[in-house]
Amino acid sequence: MDGPRILKYALCAVFLAALFGALIINIALPDKEFLENENRMAQTLPKFSADALLSGKWTAEFEEYSNDQFVFRDGFISLKSMSERALGRHENGGVFFGRDRLIEAFPPADEKLFSDNVNAVKAFADATEVPVYFALIPTAAHIYRGELPYGAPFADEETLISKAYAVFGGGADIAGALSAHRDEYIFYRTDHHWTSLGARYGCGALCDELGLDSAVLSGYKKDVLTEDFNGTLYSLSGARDITPDEIDAYVPSELITVERYDSAEPSAGGLYYYENLTVKDKYRVFLGGNSPRVVIKTRNYGAPALLVIRDSYCDSLAPFLTPYFSEIHLLDLRYYKSGVSEYIEDNDIDKVLVIYGLKKFSEDTNIRAFLK
Repeated sequence: MDGPRILKYALCAVFLAALFGALIINIALPDKEFLENENRMAQTLPKFSADALLSGKWTAEFEEYSNDQFVFRDGFISLKSMSERALGRHENGGVFFGRDRLIEAFPPADEKLFSDNVNAVKAFADATEVPVYFALIPTAAHIYRGELPYGAPFADEETLISKAYAVFGGGADIAGALSAHRDEYIFYRTDHHWTSLGARYGCGALCDELGLDSAVLSGYKKDVLTEDFNGTLYSLSGARDITPDEIDAYVPSELITVERYDSAEPSAGGLYYYENLTVKDKYRVFLGGNSPRVVIKTRNYGAPALLVIRDSYCDSLAPFLTPYFSEIHLLDLRYYKSGVSEYIEDNDIDKVLVIYGLKKFSEDTNIRAFLK
């Protein structure tokens, strides 16, 4: 047998060994429940039925299951990212490569869902006896749009926010506040959230909208919690040459008590969960991460009580609200499924703030379903 043929068979043997080896390892290992690098639940093995197979639902879910459970998933994501960049491409896994940062893709929004959500906020405000304020937070794609590749399909965030505020009758100019500080560290390089500094500037815009004195915000000093944060965009993109992020805290947590309601009974919490600095999703240092309901109590007796309808951007924003209110109630409608109007009455709420990252607001079906 000549040399080239031997080499061909050897390569085939190596390929088949790798393929079947990976298959055997996948079968032997237990299914992953959570993809830590991507900060999401893994797809579980779908239940088979003839109807699900004929509709295509089972096939689609099984493909997602196979992708999520593949033993070398993270390595292949990284390899694909390096290949894309070597070929001069600017995107991988729904993430664009900026000059020194990763930028989450935000394609044009579903206009009907966006309009439905805006109308739901407006109807809620009209039916609520206490003042309701509205704020939308632009994405890093808006602030750093000059770093996006030519022709990238991104939503017109300025127009979306303007339309929403026109329907509602006003709103906090967070986009303007962030744009004025675009050269500062206001968005993470490896995550889609704003930094604590970005949240501080955003809170300044909220103060202008709510008639509060923002001067106190400039008095806080930065406390660096970690310089080794790699966020969700780092994981999704596979890019491994972006400088890790710094997570900072500004607001002291003394004299402030926090209750988390992950179930019917509250558990003691805090503004900062320092133990989460040792896990992959270090952003959970703020308020402990996602929760249906969080209640922050300050020593500002006699100050109004604020209800915030929000997404995860508010985790790092909430500490900056503490000087102005006696209580701050945070509800995440992805997990909180009870009546908001009843909550306002039962908890003697004086003001309501509806605040979302623009991308999440454009996609979230819980707003129109549960903001009542």
